[in-house]
Amino acid sequence: MTDLAWQADLTFLVDMTQHLNDLNLKLQGKHQLVCQLANHISAFRTKLQLFRQQAASGNFVHFPTFQSRLQTSQDIDTKVYVTKLDILVQSFNSRFYDFDQCRLLIKLFADPFSVSVDDLSAEYQLELTDLQVSDELRATYRENTLLHFYRTLPDTFANLEDNALVHTSMIGSTYCYEQAFSQMKLNKSNTRNQLTDDNLEAILHLSTSNIKLDISKLMDDMQHHPSH
Repeated sequence: MTDLAWQADLTFLVDMTQHLNDLNLKLQGKHQLVCQLANHISAFRTKLQLFRQQAASGNFVHFPTFQSRLQTSQDIDTKVYVTKLDILVQSFNSRFYDFDQCRLLIKLFADPFSVSVDDLSAEYQLELTDLQVSDELRATYRENTLLHFYRTLPDTFANLEDNALVHTSMIGSTYCYEQAFSQMKLNKSNTRNQLTDDNLEAILHLSTSNIKLDISKLMDDMQHHPSH
């Protein structure tokens, strides 16, 4: 590989890595729902298709570093980068194939009032029909968070509630597991080999809990030793 080709590859990689980093930041966070993550992934896959189409015509406007390199040299074969984008598109399509398979149920969870009853299996059709004609439930959906909406949903919508439970816990539980594992590795080390399992469990509970401790109140409630 010539120096020119190596420098072109490097600048293209810098720009592509920035796009991937932006996606990574959007996917982070403890309280995101699977529908939000699916939207981020879907948007990025659409962007990849745009990048690929523009690259095929020699347009790299969304790769500013690489575009600058192209302006200083006419000997760079841009077709190589169309191929690289094709590989990345195929990789994303393969990795997120499961999202495509359950996209309708994710949409049912995220926006049940916009889903066509005919597109769903029989177990959801009658419940969704009752839901979509209810002005009261529609108002609850619009005026509150998605989780609050499902918490207040009547018991007659059991299948819709089950679908919501599946998609509510799909990502959040994974994040908690990863957070707990990271905390365990941080605390259970060679330099802290005297740490008992009970103390480790208490540390993990505190590290992964949303409860805010009121240290001042806890100290005030403690029984202090009288002076001798």
